[in-house]
Amino acid sequence: GGVAGGIVGVADGNSSISNSYSTAAVKGTYAGGLVGYSVAGGSISQSYASGSVTAVGQGPYAELIRIRFEKARRRHGLHNGRIALRTDLFVPPSDQGRLF
Repeated sequence: GGVAGGIVGVADGNSSISNSYSTAAVKGTYAGGLVGYSVAGGSISQSYASGSVTAVGQGPYAELIRIRFEKARRRHGLHNGRIALRTDLFVPPSDQGRLF
């Protein structure tokens, strides 16, 4: 049970994750490849996760979410194993953000 994320379990509203990746396998009541539980206001950019994620929710709502996720995974062809990821396509952000 609990909160589990490949980089951090709980990210508060001031959190910022960028240019990061995780290959960790995570399992928890609240689970995510990068962040297990995020409070509104944080940001994640140019980051990815490739490890397995297992959320261990129970009850009818958890079952409906599991079924919906499984259908979406099959519809998009993501049910046949891992996808090869290329880290060379990630580039540092430009200075354009300083214009605002």
